[in-house]
Amino acid sequence: MAFFTVVYIIAVNSSILAEAGMSQEGVALATILISAIGCILMGFWANLPLILMPGMGINALFTYSLVQGAGLSFEQALAVVCVSGVLFMILTFTPLAQLLNEAIPLILKQAITVGLGLFFDFSWTGKRKSYRSRLTRYFRTRGIK
Repeated sequence: MAFFTVVYIIAVNSSILAEAGMSQEGVALATILISAIGCILMGFWANLPLILMPGMGINALFTYSLVQGAGLSFEQALAVVCVSGVLFMILTFTPLAQLLNEAIPLILKQAITVGLGLFFDFSWTGKRKSYRSRLTRYFRTRGIK
């Protein structure tokens, strides 16, 4: 099953990033190489038999939000991703992460978690559509908009 998942991610990842203007063959090769490096590092360094592959959600964000939505070229979008990665690394490896964590009240952290869960739930299509319409009817019959 893992083999089919890997093949699926390689195919879909390259087709998503090709829509951003990148070379589909180059992206497929890069996906294969970085996945192989990740798997080898996971096996030898962490001694865990796990398969590491790029996440397709961030690739969809890259293609459909940064490139197609914001109108950036894929080179500019890659620069944005690189700068944000460096900023997140700085945030993670400095005491600033702990300070931010302590500055946010627990109730706000819980509210953000619930809000994100509801956002993901309501943003699904297909299988969740009937659930959303039932929930919408439930709220409307009670005067909640």
